[in-house]
Amino acid sequence: MKSAYTLSLFIILVVSTSCSRDDGTSDTSITGKWKLVEVLSMMNDYDYSNNGIFYQFTSDGILTITSDIEMEPWMYQPGNYEYQFEQSDATGDKNDPLKGSLIIENVEEPCNVASDKMTLGAPYIDGPVYILIRH
Repeated sequence: MKSAYTLSLFIILVVSTSCSRDDGTSDTSITGKWKLVEVLSMMNDYDYSNNGIFYQFTSDGILTITSDIEMEPWMYQPGNYEYQFEQSDATGDKNDPLKGSLIIENVEEPCNVASDKMTLGAPYIDGPVYILIRH
C-alpha cells in the first residue's frame, strides 16, 4: 500500500512539472514592440528610459517609430520606415542572440537581438549605439 502511494505521488510530481508552459527557449525575433532606453555615443550618453520612444517592427517589413518627446536631429525620427533584417552567425540555437544587419531605409546597422534586449549600431565607426528593450 505504501509503495502504491509513493508511486502515485511520483507520477503526480512528474506530470505536474512536465506541463510547464516555459519550453526553455526565448524569443529572439526582431518583430514586436521595443522601447528605446539609451543611446550611447562618443560624445554623450542619452538616457531615454523615462520616455516613451517605441520601435514597432512588423513581420511585413515595416518599422513604426513613435515618441512622446522631440527627438535629436541625428536620431531616427517618428514615422514609418521599411526595414530588413539580414541574419549572420546563425547557430540554430533559439537561445543564442540574433546577430546581423538591420537595414532601415537603405542604411545598414549592425544589430544584436537577445530575448529582451536589442543593440543597434556600431561604436567602432563613431556611430551611436541604440539600446532597446522588448516591451
